[in-house]
Amino acid sequence: MLSAFSQEQLVTHIRQVLGDGLSDQAVIDCTKALEIIEPPVAKQFWQATTAKPGIYVVLTGKVRLLDSSNNLINTLTSGSSFGELTLFPEQDFSSYVARASMNLKVAYLPQEILTKVMGEFPSVYHLLLNKAELINTANSSEIPLIEAPRTVNSANLPQPIIPPPTQVKKRPQYFPIPTVVVGNWWRKFTKRYPFFEQQSAADCGAACLVMVGRYWGKNLSINRLRDLANVSRSGASMRSLSAAAESLGFATRPVKASLDKFAQQSLPAIAHWQGRHYIVVYEITKKQVIVADPAIGQRQLTIKEFLAGWTGYALLLQPTTSLKKTQEANTPFWQLFDLVKPHFQVLLEVFIASVLIQVFGLITPLFTQLLLDRVIVQGSILTLNTVGFGLLIFGLFRVAINGLRQYLLDHTANRISVALMVGFIKHTFGLPLSFFESRYVGDIVSRVQENQKIQRFLTGEALSIGLDLLTVFVYVGLMFWYSPPMALMTLAIVPPFVLLTFFATPFLRRISREVFTAGTLENSYLIQSLTGISSIRSMAIEQTVRWHWEELLNNLIKKNFSGQVISNQLQLISSTIQSLASTGLLWFGAWLVIQNQLTIGQLVAFNMLLGNIIQPFQRLIILWNQLQEVIVATERINDVLEAQLEEDLEHNPRQFLPRLIGRIRFHNVTFRYHPESEINILENLSFEILPEQTVAVVGRSGSGKTTLSKLILGLYLATDGRVLIDNQDVTSISLHSLRSQIGVVDQDTFLFGGTIRENITIAHP
Repeated sequence: MLSAFSQEQLVTHIRQVLGDGLSDQAVIDCTKALEIIEPPVAKQFWQATTAKPGIYVVLTGKVRLLDSSNNLINTLTSGSSFGELTLFPEQDFSSYVARASMNLKVAYLPQEILTKVMGEFPSVYHLLLNKAELINTANSSEIPLIEAPRTVNSANLPQPIIPPPTQVKKRPQYFPIPTVVVGNWWRKFTKRYPFFEQQSAADCGAACLVMVGRYWGKNLSINRLRDLANVSRSGASMRSLSAAAESLGFATRPVKASLDKFAQQSLPAIAHWQGRHYIVVYEITKKQVIVADPAIGQRQLTIKEFLAGWTGYALLLQPTTSLKKTQEANTPFWQLFDLVKPHFQVLLEVFIASVLIQVFGLITPLFTQLLLDRVIVQGSILTLNTVGFGLLIFGLFRVAINGLRQYLLDHTANRISVALMVGFIKHTFGLPLSFFESRYVGDIVSRVQENQKIQRFLTGEALSIGLDLLTVFVYVGLMFWYSPPMALMTLAIVPPFVLLTFFATPFLRRISREVFTAGTLENSYLIQSLTGISSIRSMAIEQTVRWHWEELLNNLIKKNFSGQVISNQLQLISSTIQSLASTGLLWFGAWLVIQNQLTIGQLVAFNMLLGNIIQPFQRLIILWNQLQEVIVATERINDVLEAQLEEDLEHNPRQFLPRLIGRIRFHNVTFRYHPESEINILENLSFEILPEQTVAVVGRSGSGKTTLSKLILGLYLATDGRVLIDNQDVTSISLHSLRSQIGVVDQDTFLFGGTIRENITIAHP
């Protein structure tokens, strides 16, 4: 099996493990002594107490090191090594075991060659001894335990390790010193830490990892973390959260501890909460605990409140240098403006129309000044008629152009709406089956509806207010021409509006997320209830189900009402600012008229211009509220758009499958629902079905019969081994060309509305 790896690859691995101080000949001797091993997936293949002395170098895949109580010590990847403790039997190192992950290949380097190398190169001796000590420190540096505050279901949680009473607690040395620059001093001062709200009830663990990542300066994708942590409809286990964090570049340690000992550890950490939830613990003081609950927000709990909800379990995380290389999440909101680019010409016409509307808007105050200062004073009827006719013409032009602009906006909005919805649904239909199995229907439907918010924002108030704000500069210039002191007073109105929007942002964003979450829960439960109406009727639980739905509906109404209250308060403050500004400017303008520094016509015209300036800022408050909703909607939609397609034919085309002959072969197929799972649904399965052969697969419920059919269809991919159709691997052929030639009747086959004939011929109408 050595031929599977080049000499250069093996030399690189040897130097990574033993250091660069070896001579070329010593490295060649080591590579010749290597023995390649491919352990079975998800099985324990090495134990320190019974293993042959030597070290094991990870070539591909992952190895999970576990202590005597099956707690995770570390996850090793390519270029790492383990087993160093077997070279130093005189040391009292704690034993551990190794468990294989997917596609694992390790190289065994025996003690004989290592003894020779350590004798020639003392640096290798010290390097291997140091590695053994580091793993031993990670294996033995456990936090002393207390009894759990309450009995909880800990099936998915790590079991505690009780250390000897005489053991002195050490700082976990295997946690590398953080190299990410963060403004911890500012966070300590303001008590404000990163917060990210969960997108569904099952996302709390993944959301906690997002917050920890942001604390260390990394903006991680919730969608990627959901996949890494194997989040299902019921959430994620602490073990899967640990595996996800380590794959990103964190060193992790699941523990069970007393609060005093927990407070001595490096924070932030993820705490298990109320037996079914996760929160981030940022700071622990003598009087309070500062946490971030992904379902609620940042909270300052008393010690008593924290102990009442904490189960005693926590996941310690520290960043390693690998975290720097972790890919960060994109900013999807700004990418949505790419949808507007194809309509640039139409939007340019809208911009020109908006400029003309604003120019015509200047005519009214100018003509008003002319009427008051010239026409009325001179008493000229002819001039009055001329000015009045001019106002009428310009007013009609403004109305016509405004109608044209609205038509163009509506036309563009509809085209963008079609592009959004079609693109979203097309991407959704191309996602793998696992995506739909890990989410409720209501979650996906609610994300479809969020597209409408984005469409209205991009082509509605956002565009018109943006254009109006540009023309504000023209109005301000005219005001300075009338009266510089009054113009400066007008500009003093702007900072209160800016501060109002700044302080309102966190409240608006929080309530938008809460409304969406409440609406999703209510919608999902209603869909479930209607879908399962037969079961509800047969169990006579109509009233119970209705009561629960009413509770969810009441919660949604409360959240909506809270949002309306906040919006009304912002409007009230905005109107108060406008009222104070208008009154102050009118008083000051009248004083200037009395001082003969301003005419009556100029004062009236100035106040008309004032309305054209304040109005865009008032609308900006409303727009800011909509923006927070759109940002939340974008996060939800991105949950779908970031999911990888089942087959990306544009960037990774597959071979089209010709007419099927009907030969099916399974070769050493192992399948489990998630690569990090330790339970195999199918294991090392091999068989062959010949063309025109009829085969019945019989077994108890849950034995994997349906899984077999989904593997044949490519709905599931084998974790290990190969599934071949007519001697072609399912992973290399077009799934559409495969499925279109296979007829399947599932135990839960879905029927569309219409006749049976229409359902049968739906693929070929």
